[in-house]
Amino acid sequence: MAFNPARMQRTAQKQRQLLMQVEEVIEDRMWSLLPGPQTTAAETEAFETLFGGRAGGGKSALLLILASQHHQNSVIFRRVYPNLKEMILKSQEMLLGTGASYNSQDKIWRGLPGGRILEFGAVQLEDSKFNYRGRAHDLKCFDELTEFSESIYEFLIGWTRTHIRGQRCRVISTCNPPSSREGTWVKKRWAPWIDPKYKGPKAGPGEVRYFARLPSMLNEKPVDEQEIMTYVPKGSILLRKLIADRQYEIECPTSEPFELKDGDRTEMIEPVSRTFIPATLADNPFIDSTYRRTLMAMPEPVRSQLLYGDFSIDPDVEDEWQLIPTKWVKMAQERWQKHPPTGQSALGVDVARGGEDNTVIAARHYTWVAPLKIKPGASVPSGKDSAIAVREEMVSNDVEVYVDVVGVGSSCFDFLIDMEVVAWACNAGERSDRLDRSGVLGFPNKRSQWAWNLREIFNPDNGYQPAIPPDDVELEEELITPRWEKRGDKIYVESREELMKADRLGRSPDRLSSLMLAFSDFRE
Repeated sequence: MAFNPARMQRTAQKQRQLLMQVEEVIEDRMWSLLPGPQTTAAETEAFETLFGGRAGGGKSALLLILASQHHQNSVIFRRVYPNLKEMILKSQEMLLGTGASYNSQDKIWRGLPGGRILEFGAVQLEDSKFNYRGRAHDLKCFDELTEFSESIYEFLIGWTRTHIRGQRCRVISTCNPPSSREGTWVKKRWAPWIDPKYKGPKAGPGEVRYFARLPSMLNEKPVDEQEIMTYVPKGSILLRKLIADRQYEIECPTSEPFELKDGDRTEMIEPVSRTFIPATLADNPFIDSTYRRTLMAMPEPVRSQLLYGDFSIDPDVEDEWQLIPTKWVKMAQERWQKHPPTGQSALGVDVARGGEDNTVIAARHYTWVAPLKIKPGASVPSGKDSAIAVREEMVSNDVEVYVDVVGVGSSCFDFLIDMEVVAWACNAGERSDRLDRSGVLGFPNKRSQWAWNLREIFNPDNGYQPAIPPDDVELEEELITPRWEKRGDKIYVESREELMKADRLGRSPDRLSSLMLAFSDFRE
């Protein structure tokens, strides 16, 4: 057939028309951002965005739209894979027919318009986060953020990056108010927007604020909160103490980097932007009135949490098997005064076991507890170093010291004996021959005995009036997280290993262990 330029031109025109028709079909299938909160969330400049706060606000749709239309390489996380089912079904509803293909084994969409990739992931256990080490995404999404621990969240967002010039990198999360204490860290992280008890200027919806974490260089010497504020720009607000010991998060007045000087060391700190954008049922026209009626029929406090996004409600998770009821802990915090009412009675020492663990020293004065002394494992690498740290906290050699001698603790104990300290070797796994205060129930081991003894001291009916530092959030969490159960005529309390495996805390309960040891010899 002879070359016909006119025919070639007509063919090319038809191909362009067909392509436009295909693109129109794809565009019709792809969802669009709704005006209002969804569009505001897409356009905000914040690196970290928390979206939603109420049920039915279009949270899942926002994540799918941003991942499939605004970013090149995205991942959407839920805590466990079964909870991803609804999100995956929604993605199929939106993306089937667009030319993209879904691999159900890898849970990855490939071939999205623009060559985009969308992955679904789950991080059920604390150690599961290491499966994503080094996995770069320019968009990391967390659906129902309060189901995750903060340590998992911070680990995963550390690899939010791209090699594509001009591609924005960001983190966006959705959630309702936390329904368990494990999710209350979200309320603290976005305190200026959602915590009614926040002491600084409140942030409005969509307002961008800037935050910085003070690095571990401050761990090397004791500092108080007033001293910390001398290191940072004027106008900064101390937001909270972080789980990592002696690390603090501050709210900065601007995004300007600043130098943090500590002795001969200097580090440049760059604040990170954060915002919260609320969304309600009224913002989502695709939700019918039936769903609203369903929410209104729910019992309180779930009704107010889901319908109104009420973050002021403390999660009501008082499990009957909780080691120490939250109310008892709050009462002990309210009793605390800055100065001890009596002399030092005893010290409990939980020795660091390496890695991210700490040596924790709890000093009690009858039932008044001094602020716990936290020594990062790296600062007390040997038994001798831990023993010296313990001796520094003693008012005299007559004060008895109770040391966890499992593992590396035995070395610390030996050095304390050499220093002529009255030290007692404590092995949590040893068999117990004690009964509870009723004289009826026993314990399978010393750890359960010490934990239950602590519960009985905190029980207001027993009249011991314990007092613990009110600003030690980590201690509070470790007191209320363990569970107990009755097996036959014995009381079993979760072990350290069981607690970490259950992953309701996200760290080793070092503070709790030291406090149990400090009270292990307590007598009426």
